[in-house]
Amino acid sequence: MFIREAESIELIKHPLEFALLALIAQRAKRTTEYSEHNLEVGEALIGDHKSHGASPREYRTAKLRLEKWGFSTFKTTNKGTIAKITNSSVFDINTVGSDKQNDDQTTNKRQTSDKQATTNKNDKNDKNDKNKKNYCSTSIEIELSQCLLDLILKRNPAYKRPDIQKWAIHIDRMIRIDKREPGGIQEVISWSQSDDFWQNNILSTKKLRRQFDQLFLKMNSGGTRKTRLYEEAQSILEFDGERNFLNYCKENNLKPEEVKSWSL
Repeated sequence: MFIREAESIELIKHPLEFALLALIAQRAKRTTEYSEHNLEVGEALIGDHKSHGASPREYRTAKLRLEKWGFSTFKTTNKGTIAKITNSSVFDINTVGSDKQNDDQTTNKRQTSDKQATTNKNDKNDKNDKNKKNYCSTSIEIELSQCLLDLILKRNPAYKRPDIQKWAIHIDRMIRIDKREPGGIQEVISWSQSDDFWQNNILSTKKLRRQFDQLFLKMNSGGTRKTRLYEEAQSILEFDGERNFLNYCKENNLKPEEVKSWSL
């Protein structure tokens, strides 16, 4: 099932990556019944670049980007490439064990949704007095909100300026309720606005709070990021030539000779 979220709208701008994720969602195993290829629930056998209608380099790059952006994982086996969706914000494959479980799951989702709506409403009412608080310009809540806004405006000066007091409410909740450290929040803000995917999704403190755990984990996967950059650079060298390879290395602050000699 396709889900209309900010991540979905952003991913559509990358048609190869979107198509590959859609292929994984369409082929993913949804039940615990027998699988010819011994796939686990949520896994999909996706074949090679030909099944995706892309060149070898496009296919490899699409896989690297989906992993980098936290949407899926891939592993190579003697049966072919097996993929698994790790973020259901774009496609929810609705894994179930039977038709009855599917009906029960739908009912539970509705009940959970109704309960959540009630909880959110009560939570909002409980916090109304606190939300009316005006944060002073030197408060950490305003400073962190302004930090995010400044980085957004640096990329897009025409960005509509928000009510910074409302933004500060979500920073306050991150510190007070979620027990986040202000220094950690600032690090995640800076990282999110430097990442080519997340900078277009984290455009408010509300969204920052919602995605904080995922952003924190991606930010701290430095070793994995280096591996992906090197793999993509080597792929470009193999299929697109030396000139494009050197341009890619320059854009990502990579040393060409180090990339050429690197291996897993």
